[in-house]
Order: sequence, then structure tokens, then C-alpha cells
Amino acid sequence: MATRMRDDKMVVEVDRYNAVGIYEYGGKYSLIALELKGDGVWHKVWVFLSKWRSGASVPDDKKRVMSVKLGDKETAKRVIKAIWEKIKSQNEQADSADRTIKCGCYSDTREECMFWDGEGGCIYPPCRG
Repeated sequence: MATRMRDDKMVVEVDRYNAVGIYEYGGKYSLIALELKGDGVWHKVWVFLSKWRSGASVPDDKKRVMSVKLGDKETAKRVIKAIWEKIKSQNEQADSADRTIKCGCYSDTREECMFWDGEGGCIYPPCRG
């Protein structure tokens, strides 16, 4: 099921092959996952949601667009602002952290850590610090 994003002005590219589409229908906004296909067009990502049946999670029968519903314009603005504030506060906390804390991957400082992701911490599985 190939569905194209109708309005490229509503696409925010994440990287070369992934993007977020801003979708509006009936005054309600959603963010949808998009992938760039070989035809050079952004296509919606479709998924099967799971339902709980007979004590187990099983895929639903119907495909749906991978999305996050944000509500009306004012609610969407509030939600997106709150997401940005959380990201910003994470970066501020990381910037103010003591850079001489010994990392679990046995480097002396975070700057020397070969697994440091540059933003949120060491991605070495035993460390995660």
C-alpha cells in the first residue's frame, strides 16, 4: 500500500531516508512517519497495531499509518513546545554534568569514552551512564 505525502511543505526531514510529516485533517494534527522510496517521494509508514487477545498480543487485521495524534492547533503547539522543552532540559543537564566522572567502559573521562554518544551518555551496554 503506497501512500504518498500530499504536501511536501509539511515534511521535516530527519535524515536522507526518514522524515516526519505534519498531517492535518478536520482541524486535528498528527505527526506521521515517512520514508523516502526509490521514486524520490516521501511515503507514509504503515504498521499493524497489536491487540490483546486470549492472553497474548497479536497483530490487528488492519494496517494503520504510524502516527502520534496531537489534537487541535493549540494543543499541538503546546505538545510540541513541551517536547522541545524536555529535549532542551536534557541537553542542559548533560552540559552541566561533571565531565570527569569515570565511565563504566573504563575510560578516565567522558571525553575519552569511545562509546560516548556526544549528547546523552555512554552507550556501552554495561555502563549506560
